[in-house]
Amino acid sequence: MKSPWGDGEERKKELNEEIASHLQMAARDREARGESATHARAAAQRELGNAGVIQDVTHDQWAWTWLEDLLQDLRYAARTLRKNPGFTMVAVLTLALGIGANTAIFSLVNGVLLRPLPYAQPDRLVGATQYYPKGPLVVMRQQSRTMELVGVSDNKEFNLTGSGDPVRLIGNSVAADFFSMLGAQAAMGRTFHDGEDQPDKDRAVILSHALWEQRFNADPNIVGKWITLEGEGREIVGVMPADFRFPSPKTELWVPLHLDPRNTGDYWGDSYMALIGRLRPGATLEQARAELKTMRPLVLAAYAWRMPDNSFADSSIVSLEEAIVGDARGKLLILLGAVSLLLLIACANVANLLLARATTREKEVAVRVALGASCWRILRQLITESVLLSLLGGALGLGVAVGGLSILKATLPPDTPRLVDVALDGQVLGFTALLAILTGVIFGLVPALGALKVDMTATLKSGGQRSATTGNHRASNMLVVGEVAVSIILVIAAGLLVKSLWILSGTSPGFRPERVVTARITPNESFCEVSGRCLAFYNELLERARCRACGTSQL
Repeated sequence: MKSPWGDGEERKKELNEEIASHLQMAARDREARGESATHARAAAQRELGNAGVIQDVTHDQWAWTWLEDLLQDLRYAARTLRKNPGFTMVAVLTLALGIGANTAIFSLVNGVLLRPLPYAQPDRLVGATQYYPKGPLVVMRQQSRTMELVGVSDNKEFNLTGSGDPVRLIGNSVAADFFSMLGAQAAMGRTFHDGEDQPDKDRAVILSHALWEQRFNADPNIVGKWITLEGEGREIVGVMPADFRFPSPKTELWVPLHLDPRNTGDYWGDSYMALIGRLRPGATLEQARAELKTMRPLVLAAYAWRMPDNSFADSSIVSLEEAIVGDARGKLLILLGAVSLLLLIACANVANLLLARATTREKEVAVRVALGASCWRILRQLITESVLLSLLGGALGLGVAVGGLSILKATLPPDTPRLVDVALDGQVLGFTALLAILTGVIFGLVPALGALKVDMTATLKSGGQRSATTGNHRASNMLVVGEVAVSIILVIAAGLLVKSLWILSGTSPGFRPERVVTARITPNESFCEVSGRCLAFYNELLERARCRACGTSQL
């Protein structure tokens, strides 16, 4: 099979020479039988038939002809668009806005909703919809036959001292098998060992990659060193990879949960935590939900303190991805729907431009039909022009998407789930390319079909005078009506949103916020082990603050 790129013209030349040679041989045979040279060439030509048709049929039998035809259509489309720079610029900018907005929002949807969690077998990971104290965690880990459960605290503040200036860090207390359950490995050192969440064994700490770089200057010998957290010494046993950010992008370190089976009664008053787990082999999500309901009375009966009868009644098990994303799914899908309507408006605008431009090309189409071009051939050429126009808009739309995505990531709340995973990756680029092609086909199909309805005889007789057909008028009017209808929907939705924000911004909180200041004071946990001492500290702090407000003393 010969390549279509290097020898296409050469093969056409050889085909023409072969046809000419065949005609010459046929004419010579007739001349040998006594016919004149002129009559012999004419008779040979009649026998052979139309040489152009023979060339086309032979060309269609060659391999890769579809690619040659596509390249030819693209070259012609590029020349046509280059001859109309004003039209091309307006259409490309219109499409760039619609495609760029859709690409930016799809990047969010892809990073938050579509991309699988970066853990081992993410489809087997689950989470509870309600928080539990440490006590139930111990019982549930022992009772569960469908899940391997671990506990993860909410973000906590840890005071780091003894390593330069004191600093407050964000961390999480996790079960010892937290990392192994997720299938996560440390970039340096190790993760927690089984049992390191038990009393007298929970003095380990694992650093995030960012904290290791920023606070400890990327010390390659950091593993094995000791630091002071909350007034207690902890050994650094590992550093996690840069892309591990669970359960929160703010997490800077992880310490083991302090699980003491001898002290379960106090667990009811301890901080609540999220429960996550992995389904055991053969277990299903429905079985895990059913088991959670059966464990509820066992959990409540395990402790002397009576809990309310409705405690954990509404708790259920969902996939970990759903537990992380929460209600962000609906908001993102609504946003994606809104920008999709924006793209429809852009398509309608460009389709109207093409319909108006079609009146200037009626004679061109009529001439091509008169020369033997089929309807499919003309339709293919016009669709190719539309797709090329859309691809140019998509290429420019990538720049719009980059800027729009940067603005979105800067303005969205930092606690937006999986926001750090949002990026213009290969999937997003593929989506943009597919969107551009589909957009070109959609907005180019109606004008292309309208162009095929041209009256060849009337158009050729008109001498090139421009006249829009009734069908084009009707299609243009329908596009305008649809565009206005979609625009009204978007304007109403945007107006309602602005009105809601305006009302919220004007709502009085019940105090004068401009005269209110806040401060976060977090003593070490070891300091507050004696509740009376911690309470006395806060009372004295409040008293001094009141005195300063009265101007009688200073802190």
